[in-house]
Amino acid sequence: MSSEDLLAAQAFADMASITILQRRSSFEARLLTDQLNNALTSRTILEQAKGVLVGRRGLSVEEGFRWMRHRARHNNVKLAVVAQEIISGQLE
Repeated sequence: MSSEDLLAAQAFADMASITILQRRSSFEARLLTDQLNNALTSRTILEQAKGVLVGRRGLSVEEGFRWMRHRARHNNVKLAVVAQEIISGQLE
């Protein structure tokens, strides 16, 4: 190969490397954004469920959270699932 061909090949390899790194960075940023959105949504659902338990059962906010956590652990489900069931009325 000529030195010009080697230079062109190196340029293409550099461009491919930059493209791969940019795609990876973009993917990681989207993943982090999705995780943060899910956490915020879960937090909102948990707070709503605690409010429902305060209203329905007369529990304190802390007692409501402990009750939901116990229920989730006892039934091997996510806390957000228990919270959603409380909000929807499936779980009294």
